Amino acid sequence: PPSAKPAAPARPKPLVYPGVITAGNVEKCRAFLEANKPAFDYAERTFGVPRQLSVSLLFVETRLGTFLGKEKAFYTLASMASSRRPEAISTYVAQLPGSAAANRQSWIQQRMEQRSDWAYKELVALLKNIRASGEDALSMPGSIYGAVGLCQFMPTNISHYGADGNGDGVVNLFDVPDAVASLSNYLARHGWNKSRRSSRPITVSTSTPIRSSALRRRRGTWRSNAPSCSLGPIMKDKGKGSVKYVVVSSPQCGETYVFFPVFL
Repeated sequence: PPSAKPAAPARPKPLVYPGVITAGNVEKCRAFLEANKPAFDYAERTFGVPRQLSVSLLFVETRLGTFLGKEKAFYTLASMASSRRPEAISTYVAQLPGSAAANRQSWIQQRMEQRSDWAYKELVALLKNIRASGEDALSMPGSIYGAVGLCQFMPTNISHYGADGNGDGVVNLFDVPDAVASLSNYLARHGWNKSRRSSRPITVSTSTPIRSSALRRRRGTWRSNAPSCSLGPIMKDKGKGSVKYVVVSSPQCGETYVFFPVFL
């Protein structure tokens, strides 16, 4: 009998999102930087986050404010906050695999209560920000989870990380200066360190402590971003699951590049 057709080799994952890093999009970011130079000047001077990073994140989040979400943030959060029992969304629950099972019903109930409590807090935060900024509560666009603005903050993050970039005394994430300042403030408050390079050559051994975010996992193997260098085995802290040590398993890689996060 004819042999089975061999499986097609898996296509390698792209290093970048297809269609994101293009010459046209780079020019859009450059034009946006030029058009909003004072906003980026202020944010970079105040928070130390490079404008190239800020504008790139704004492009990924909302295409520089040209796509702010198809939903209305108020209705999205209010709907989730008010839906605490499966009966409230019975049509959707019925489509879930195994939803009729007793243990599944209990899990759905628990998750809905958790989501309702979370959404209520986000809704309250949204209304507080709307009252301060003077925006129209019912027309404000948002993501499917209620994130708002050019930088797509969840409402509870606005009070913690929102920054007034234009000096008008109000944080409005639909204004470019405030969105750029808030995004930069968020990164700075989470440990952005402009003086740290993204990578440096080191000799990796069993006693080399690193952070888990310094590595990426592909097909069950931990790898650095350097070619031909697999890292393993992985030793984990008890109860935390964070990577503590690595050794180089590839014999030709006595020295390699381990990529350290800038958030330290």
